[in-house]
Amino acid sequence: MLAILLLLFGVPAWTLFGPGARWPTAVVAAGAAVFAAAFVALPVLMMLGHGRRHRDRAAVAADALLGAAWVLFVWSVLGLVVQSMLALAGVDDPLLSRVVAASVVAVVAVLLAWGHLEAMRVPRVKALDVDIDGLAPALDGMRVAMITDTHYGPIDRTRWSAGV
Repeated sequence: MLAILLLLFGVPAWTLFGPGARWPTAVVAAGAAVFAAAFVALPVLMMLGHGRRHRDRAAVAADALLGAAWVLFVWSVLGLVVQSMLALAGVDDPLLSRVVAASVVAVVAVLLAWGHLEAMRVPRVKALDVDIDGLAPALDGMRVAMITDTHYGPIDRTRWSAGV
C-alpha cells in the first residue's frame, strides 16, 4: 500500500516540482506540503468513509481525491514521456520542465471539471436496434435498458436518479 501511495503521489510531485524546473523555494515547499497532505489524507479518508464508520463526507472526499490523484498520475507519466522526448530534441530546462508541468496541470484541471460535469448530469439515452438471428418470436421487439457505472454511494443522487 505504501509503494502504491508513493507512486501515486510521487510521480506527479516529481513531474510538477522536479529539480529541472528550478521553481522558487516557496513554490516547491507549497507543492510538497500539498502532496504530503494528500498522501496522508487519502488512506485516512478511505478508512473513515469506507471502513466501519461509513462517514459520507469522508467517503466523498476520499473518492474525489483518489480520482484526482489518478488523473494527475496518468497525465504526469505522459508529461514525463513528452519531457524526455523534448529533452532528446534539445529543448533546455527549466523552460521544458515548467511548460510540461503547466500543461499537465491545465489538462488535469480541464479533465476533472469535465468529468465532474458528466458525472452529475443525467446520462444520454442511446437507442440501438440489435438483430439476433434465431430469436424467439415472443422476444421480438423487447426493450432492454442498461445503466452502468453510476457510482452510487455517499453522493446524494436523488434528483439524478429521478431523472434517469
